[in-house]
Order: sequence, then structure tokens, then C-alpha cells
Amino acid sequence: ELLYPQQPEIDGARLLGALRARLGMVEPIPGMESGLGFDISDLQADFADLRTNAQLIITPTEIGYSADLAADSLQQTWDWPGAADAVSRATRGVFVSDFLARTLPPVVRLRFIVEAVRAVVGVAAPLAIDWKPAQKIVDPTTGLTAPTLPFNVRFFTLADTGENVMDTRGLDILGLPDVQCRFTGLPPAEVASHLYGIAAHLVQQGPVRDGFIAAATDGQRWVCRYGESMAAPIRQIVDLQSDQAGQAG
Repeated sequence: ELLYPQQPEIDGARLLGALRARLGMVEPIPGMESGLGFDISDLQADFADLRTNAQLIITPTEIGYSADLAADSLQQTWDWPGAADAVSRATRGVFVSDFLARTLPPVVRLRFIVEAVRAVVGVAAPLAIDWKPAQKIVDPTTGLTAPTLPFNVRFFTLADTGENVMDTRGLDILGLPDVQCRFTGLPPAEVASHLYGIAAHLVQQGPVRDGFIAAATDGQRWVCRYGESMAAPIRQIVDLQSDQAGQAG
């Protein structure tokens, strides 16, 4: 969701040109009652008995925007100190969504939505982007080129044990497991780096087998085990466990 100080007027012709520059063969969808729709001919998705073009739908919200709607995302935004201030000045939102794209390969679908958002931002610059699948607020001026853009690593401390838990958001919407790690005695930034690395591997290569050994650049080895997430939303995850006897990663 792109956040604005007031309802933006998005120039459909300019946006069509920007989308074609990024995504190839794009045509506007006629007859949209509200918002804009585009058919992406170069992205064909296969369903049970149908092959169809993926579509992009851009829909302005019909009601005012409140910063309370971004509370969860703000709580897990670590790389933009100005996020709360930007969100507080927003009164309207515009949703950028893919449609008929669920069966695209994850790496293709991610490129589609990232390039689409970049195109919309270039035509109608927002105050901030609430990247809902990743549960974080993105700076539209600097965050759209970050390699970790479509993902986020969340951080929690368990009240009963004092252990730390980190997990990713942004993979489950692609049909892939998110990644989780429960740990003590390790720098959170180091663990976050491992989680981002596994997330990138899953997108590029697909799911790993249960028991897969992932070696990090610092020499740490992790065993990947499938399980259920500790934090909401409840979903399947790959749990990283340190490849050291008797020590949880």
C-alpha cells in the first residue's frame, strides 16, 4: 500500500509507459470502475485448465488512512528512522496488487511486483510504502533498490525464557516457507543475515529438503528443519538449528 498526504491523481498514460519500460508488453484493462488495471502479456501464469496473462491492479482506498493501520509494520521496521513520521502524515492509500499471478515462479512474481511498484512510485511519489507481505515500511526514495526489499526479518524476545526469535515475512505469499531461528548468545544482525541468505536461496532454488545443511559465509552451519511458526501468522517455516550437537540455533 502506497501512502499519500492526499488522494493522488495517477496519470494512466504515463504509468503505462513506465510499466512497458520495465515489464515489456503491457496493455490497459478497459472498463475499470475505480482504479487502473493492466494486462502483462510477457507474464503468463498456468492454472489447472487455463493459461492467462498476469495482471496488475491499482486501487485507491475509498476511506481515509490512519497511522494505526501501519502499527504492525512500524513495529518491525529497522532500517528507516523516519518511517513513523512519514506514515503519520498519510491520509490516503493506494493498493498495488498482482492478479492471476499466483502460479508464477517466485523469482518472476517478485520481479513483477517490485518493478510495478517502482513504476507507480516514479509516476506518483508517495510518502511511504507499507509493504504488507513483509510487514515493514519502505522508504520510497531509497528502499526500492535494496536487495532485501520484498522481505523482512522480525525480532522477538520470549518473555518466559529470554530467548530471541527471528523470522522472515514475505515468503509465504509466494507459496514458500518463511525462515525462523530461535537463539541465544548470537548477535541479532548476524542471525538476520543468515535468514536473509536462506530466504534468497528459497526464492531462487525453491524449497530445501528437511535436514538440509546451509553453510554461512562466517563458517556457521545450519540444519534446516520444517515446522510451524512461533509467531503469528501461523504458517509453515524452515527452522534454522545450529549444526552443533546439543545447541539450538
